[in-house]
Amino acid sequence: MKKKIILLFILVSSVINGQIKIPDNFSKSVIPEYQSEFWRKLNFSLNEYAVENRNNEIYVYLTGQQHKTSLAIKGGTLIAINHGEFGGELKFLSKEKTHKQILIKKGNIKFLFEYKNRIFFIDALAHMSTRRGIMYELKQKKNQFEYIEVINLEDAPSAMEIINDKILFASHENFYVVDNFKKKELFKNKFWRGLYPNSIAFFDWKNIFVGIRGGIVKLNVLENKINLYTEKEF
Repeated sequence: MKKKIILLFILVSSVINGQIKIPDNFSKSVIPEYQSEFWRKLNFSLNEYAVENRNNEIYVYLTGQQHKTSLAIKGGTLIAINHGEFGGELKFLSKEKTHKQILIKKGNIKFLFEYKNRIFFIDALAHMSTRRGIMYELKQKKNQFEYIEVINLEDAPSAMEIINDKILFASHENFYVVDNFKKKELFKNKFWRGLYPNSIAFFDWKNIFVGIRGGIVKLNVLENKINLYTEKEF
């Protein structure tokens, strides 16, 4: 659950000359090598920074792990649970007086969302050497459900953002887009492995931000550039 107290020095910032102004308390840092001393410092950080695009301004705040999400649909509520290596499930809680619960699928239900007027969910797990993720479409007929595999992501997404008809994903060490249910990798095997991406803020293809443990990452897809920003006292 997101922390209610927002650090006052983490401020919104606006677009200037096509660039997003980074909050004043952050500065550019060297991109660390995996398992380097600086990478370990990030990995051991207690701060999980999340990012949002709010009215074309970047908003940075502290967050925490989320294990449960829900989506109201016809006749009740879908509930998705993800406890990592300990499992999870997707279930339906009916509005009927009995409040009947229907188990739809066991798994690690990382994301549950509406897209193109349809309902989808992603069953994904990143644990030790395991990296898997499958996107399913969920179909409902009264209190009956079925799910159909739409795309095997061959990776475990940690953060996602829907931009028009495209879905952006940040995973354990990759960043990719799904367009028309086809996956295209944009950045592969990058330094944030083990730094737990948690959110994506999209402005344009030169200004995409990812919240991670210890800092925020800026991606410039058009020029294939990556920048890391950490708090100045870090």
